[in-house]
Amino acid sequence: VAIVDSLSSNSVYKPVLSNSNAKIMNWTISTLQFYNLYLSSLAARYSLFVPTDEYFTKYIDPVAFSKDIQAVLKYWYNSKTAIVNATIYKYDKQTGIVGDSIGLITSSSFITNRLLDLLNSHIVLGDIKSGKSFYQTRGNNFIKVSGSDINMTIQGGGDIQMNTNAKLTNIFTQANGNTYFIDKPIQAPLSSVYKVLSTTPEFSEFFSLLAGFPAGSSSRIFVNDANNYGMDFNIKFFYTYNYTVYVPTNSAIVSAIQNGIIIPWSTINGMTDATAKAAAISKLERFLRYHFQDKSVFVDNQLVNKVYQSSTIKYDDVPTGFNTSKNKFYKIRVNGNGNDLSLTTETGKTAHVVTGNELYNIMTRDFIFNAKPASFKNIDGTGTGTLFSSSQIVTSSTAVIHQIDNILSFE
Repeated sequence: VAIVDSLSSNSVYKPVLSNSNAKIMNWTISTLQFYNLYLSSLAARYSLFVPTDEYFTKYIDPVAFSKDIQAVLKYWYNSKTAIVNATIYKYDKQTGIVGDSIGLITSSSFITNRLLDLLNSHIVLGDIKSGKSFYQTRGNNFIKVSGSDINMTIQGGGDIQMNTNAKLTNIFTQANGNTYFIDKPIQAPLSSVYKVLSTTPEFSEFFSLLAGFPAGSSSRIFVNDANNYGMDFNIKFFYTYNYTVYVPTNSAIVSAIQNGIIIPWSTINGMTDATAKAAAISKLERFLRYHFQDKSVFVDNQLVNKVYQSSTIKYDDVPTGFNTSKNKFYKIRVNGNGNDLSLTTETGKTAHVVTGNELYNIMTRDFIFNAKPASFKNIDGTGTGTLFSSSQIVTSSTAVIHQIDNILSFE
């Protein structure tokens, strides 16, 4: 977060403030007063992406997207009340077709919650540089930038999933960065890690191991409880941050089972000794968690040579390749020449990101809502439960998924 010690009247916020066609983003920034100061600060440089008002026609709401009846929202500035409202339109997420209007949302808490989430996904700390494609936004989502100058196009994870993109309509060079007017909101990911792993056949063996933990087990990886009400299931140990998930090929998992490195669920579930069974479950959990890394790392035309933390804690004093201390997280070294990524484990073994089948750089997002999506009425007002407009995005974590050609092991 930038330190607001000196402000500029010619900041990245100025084109928004002075443009009559950017009232929605201006209302959002000015209503959330911190952002007015944040974006005017000279303590940092920003890249601010601004969909102008006429393009706020198809906001895909993540809570609605999780339910049987979907709809999209058209945000518009109500000049009579000087606030932003949202008109609800029917939507078919299979075809992408938007239908007739079916309602109106005026709840200020709902509008502010959704537009804050959108705003955070449209702010990049720093400049957009040639040669680099993936940039982290203030909201922990990543965007993919292609091309340069006025020919630049921008995609969020949802855009890549739906084959859409935002194009530039204007660029403003300001004292603390650049403001880019664009022709649609950037669509953040609408798929969780669970969704991608469970629906991608090439990830099926790894997913089966992750999904096999008994209900109520403290070792579960996928959760959907009072602190983790998301679109489906969330990763238990994600905490409002960005991560990388390395998914071994199906053949790598099968080979590890055949070689006794992994004890499969079919064997664990048949164990009659409770102590041995508990130990096997714990060992499998720790093995799987070593494939989850803090910090999202992409194959992105950039040199990489860095050690990152995994999600598995070291419980002993046995020396490791990265000299990891007891009660610290085991580590993974990531190296890349720009076109690939290779991984080195605590034991010195290696694995490589598979780039030949497009199963890499897959962006995901684990939302946390204030209640289960099923507990709200549908966005069109039908169904049972509390009003849809009472739903809130509490927080989220993001992850990039890569397929790798080998398992990762810390022992």
